[in-house]
Amino acid sequence: MLSTSWPFVFGLCCGWVLVVVRHMPAASARSGAILTVVTVAIGMVLRVVAGQGTALAFIGVALAFLGLALIGWRLIVVATSSRTS
Repeated sequence: MLSTSWPFVFGLCCGWVLVVVRHMPAASARSGAILTVVTVAIGMVLRVVAGQGTALAFIGVALAFLGLALIGWRLIVVATSSRTS
């Protein structure tokens, strides 16, 4: 599990640096989209460099999973906060 996740953890850290440097709100869907794209892009590059490979199906699954994990909860927060306002 560690050998699969480390490139994405590094990519997520890079994404957070970008979000913080740009002073973006952490709970916005835009921040989640940036985190998703940066995490997958850097994660896949590091997997290639490490000789782990990047099948097209793996890229699709990574985008779907990380998109749900990094954008999904933000959309739920926005939807529920607009209902209560």
